[in-house]
Amino acid sequence: GLVLFGAAAILVVLVNLVLWRSATSQANNVLIEGQEIKLRREADDKLRADQELRADEARKAEELRLRAKDEDRIRKAHEAVVERLKQIQTSKLKALTAAAPSIRALKSLQARLEVGMTKAEFSTALGDTWVVVRAFLETPEKNLWPELTRDVSEPMKSYAEAQDVWADAIKYSMDLPYLAEHGQTYRSKLQSLIHQASDNIAKLNATVSTIRN
Repeated sequence: GLVLFGAAAILVVLVNLVLWRSATSQANNVLIEGQEIKLRREADDKLRADQELRADEARKAEELRLRAKDEDRIRKAHEAVVERLKQIQTSKLKALTAAAPSIRALKSLQARLEVGMTKAEFSTALGDTWVVVRAFLETPEKNLWPELTRDVSEPMKSYAEAQDVWADAIKYSMDLPYLAEHGQTYRSKLQSLIHQASDNIAKLNATVSTIRN
């Protein structure tokens, strides 16, 4: 009886030991699985964080690239404007330098007319002035500033027409009936053309001032 009792007790101990080991093994498995799940979650979180970090870095790099591109475009545009302003300034200087003798000649003729000139003196002075003006009109610089070239040419046209009117008046000076009828017309037209030339020179002065500024 004692032997059977002892064997039963040993059996119970063995069963409990097996059950404890099984329970311990299951607990260990659950713990290991829990740790594995935690590690996988941590790995996923780290991977997601790394991906977000790389995406953020890529976005910032793209923003920097676009900003640098914009800055480069702005810099180039600014340089182009500066270069264009330099070219305009150079054109102004060249045009004014080339036209300066013509402008002085026209003003000199205007001043002499204001004092008084004979037809012969006017013709000679006009011829001298035309030589200077034509020299400018035959230079490449005449194309640098079209307004200046136009305003240099206009007084010469008025003076040349005035010379023709004056010549016609002298041609008919011996025809007293004709002169009596048309003399006032010639004088009015001659005065009008000389005033027109003076107005053109005033416009020329304004153009020169605008270019200098």
